[in-house]
Amino acid sequence: KILKHDPDNEEVQMWLKLFKLAPRMKDEGNEAYKNGLLDEAIDKYTKCIHADPCNHGFNIIVYYNRADVWIKKAQYQKAFDDCTICIEIDPNNAKALIRRSQAALELKKSKRKNVCFFIFYYFIFIIFCI
Repeated sequence: KILKHDPDNEEVQMWLKLFKLAPRMKDEGNEAYKNGLLDEAIDKYTKCIHADPCNHGFNIIVYYNRADVWIKKAQYQKAFDDCTICIEIDPNNAKALIRRSQAALELKKSKRKNVCFFIFYYFIFIIFCI
């Protein structure tokens, strides 16, 4: 409607272009993911979110997809964060709840590994320095 009254409104034209760009970016992200191009998928999903940040229903899917890619890249904190955004928008989103639990479990494993390595190197230090 705004363009009917002001067809030269560049800001509205830019937002309209971005709004139309979001579904294409999501599809390109999905295709990149299927082809194993994980960094490209992350980039496309991120651009998709920025293109239409207020479209929460649509962005839940995009955040979830990006979380899936983060998990494939072993970036569990980022996956956890994306799933948290999904859950903030839709607290009953079972997929996001499950995926966030998976990311949390991996983060916990990672912290345990760090503690084990610390203890191991501590004992090595004690053995060789005493």
